Amino acid sequence: MRIGLYHHIGSEESIDAIIDQFARALDADEFDLLVGPEYLFTNDGGLFEKAAKDGLVERLAELTLGKKAVLIPGTIVWGNPWEDFTIYANSAPLLYDGNVVGEVTKHSVRPADKTFANASMASYLIPEFHSEYLPSYFSERSFTIAGKRYLVEICDDHPFAINVMRTPLLSDIDVHVVVSNENNHHFTQPPDKLLLKEGGLFVECNGQHPSSYVGLLKGNTLVDLYVSALES
Repeated sequence: MRIGLYHHIGSEESIDAIIDQFARALDADEFDLLVGPEYLFTNDGGLFEKAAKDGLVERLAELTLGKKAVLIPGTIVWGNPWEDFTIYANSAPLLYDGNVVGEVTKHSVRPADKTFANASMASYLIPEFHSEYLPSYFSERSFTIAGKRYLVEICDDHPFAINVMRTPLLSDIDVHVVVSNENNHHFTQPPDKLLLKEGGLFVECNGQHPSSYVGLLKGNTLVDLYVSALES
């Protein structure tokens, strides 16, 4: 599988510029999977309204029409202010051949008087999320595309969810994708915590402090295929 990872490294690129780079990568027909990092799409550092988010997803989906690659373009941040906090959703769409195959969402909260850049990245809206809501959480994050099974998680979803629950339904994944912002989950989660089949791929596309990674599961070991790191 040919994999392309979008290295964002905290630069201030316009949405049009980001979309243009994805379009050129898809037109080159050099990849089977393209993945962007968490928080790649923000509304000038803030939140999109839901209608604008949906429009952006459709715009990105159109890029994949007639192409062979699966596009997971990182996450789009959207939501609405509420009293002293902003409840925001952080969504990663799965796009293939012009269609929105699915959309994975992580919900978070932040104080309303802080900018998005200073937000706590893993403050969950529902305290009991990891127990009561975990079964539906998993069922909404696995998808079959062109004969391959994908599991997609967003940053800190990964260590919480993988450590809490394993199910036969999700024990035979071909490609396990984590889109993240700064945490290096391939370092912190041992291979036996993954839900991959033998020969499956673990793909992490990291953002502001990138340490992106691709590994192949062989026995109980992740064999490094690609490691990218940036020293601060």
